Amino acid sequence: AENKLVLLLDFSHFDLVKLLLQNRLKIVWCTRLARAADDEAREALKAQMTQKGGPLAALVEALNATHASAKDRQRALEAKIRDEARRLRSANADDQEAPRGGAARGEGGGGVWHEGIRTMLELDELAFAQGSMLMSNARCELPKDSYRTTKKGYEEVHVPALKPTPFGDNEKLRDIAALPEWCAPAFEGVKSLNRVQSRVCDCALFSSENMLVSAPTGAGKTNIAMISVLREIGQHVVEADDGSGATVE
Repeated sequence: AENKLVLLLDFSHFDLVKLLLQNRLKIVWCTRLARAADDEAREALKAQMTQKGGPLAALVEALNATHASAKDRQRALEAKIRDEARRLRSANADDQEAPRGGAARGEGGGGVWHEGIRTMLELDELAFAQGSMLMSNARCELPKDSYRTTKKGYEEVHVPALKPTPFGDNEKLRDIAALPEWCAPAFEGVKSLNRVQSRVCDCALFSSENMLVSAPTGAGKTNIAMISVLREIGQHVVEADDGSGATVE
């Protein structure tokens, strides 16, 4: 067994091989416990381990002790939650019993105010019974011309790329050369902005309006953020009168 592990894991992991061999019983029996179909099968395995005695019996005791301490922590947490719920219910009852006879007058008898009624929100009632992985769609259809390929141990789903919408009559890409000269170093090696960046360039670079951009990964949102940064830098750029360059003050 040792030789097989050395060949499998390589000699450089010899310390790991020794650790696995020293704990081989724990590994085998804990794996069997983890793969047990239900609690009954798990208890039957524990009974076998106890009958064998020695380190296996000690392992069962350690597992039971760990399980017991986890149960104690769970019970303590549940008790704390119940105490907090009782405290909230008591505070809510006090609020409802307070005199609210239509209205209570403040100092001087001027304005009136209604005391607010606190209500208790039951989070358990808001949770999905099916769990957090619930998908409410009755069916899920792939886009047209998609196909599946079954491989050994997994399945590939091929989805064709979307065809871009044709450019509008007045739509065109913004050339980097058309931007202020001091913006060019931020886009070194780039000839023009892409379609999304070109569409929002005027708002991002030449105005102080708020802007919300929603686009897929790889659409160029980071460069849009860079254009917004350039907008702020541009507030402090002073161009030389002779056109020799610009400085940031």
